[in-house]
Amino acid sequence: MSSDNSITLVGTITRDPETKHIPSGAAVTEFGIARNTRKKVDNEWVDGDAQFYDVKAWGTLGENVAASLRKGQRVVVFGELDYRSWETDSGDKRSKIELKAESIGCDAVSVDGFE
Repeated sequence: MSSDNSITLVGTITRDPETKHIPSGAAVTEFGIARNTRKKVDNEWVDGDAQFYDVKAWGTLGENVAASLRKGQRVVVFGELDYRSWETDSGDKRSKIELKAESIGCDAVSVDGFE
């Protein structure tokens, strides 16, 4: 993984992880996470807007995520940003940034007994 494109995000899963298999047989699991931004206003921290990210996890990592994580859980995701662009059937141009996960774990703050 390229170190200039690595990112760690902590957020809440917005939809249950879903695993699909591509024609080669490889498993890819997709889910979304949301994180709230925070900013300082008059020397106090206030919540800002939510940011949403699509996450892809390949192979065993993705299969483990699909088996153990669900919507509403807080996670820590480390990976690489991946920019994709395409054209729709009607000719509209679309793009999005996805997070290709290298590691994923539960956020200890959300685990029973650690709050």
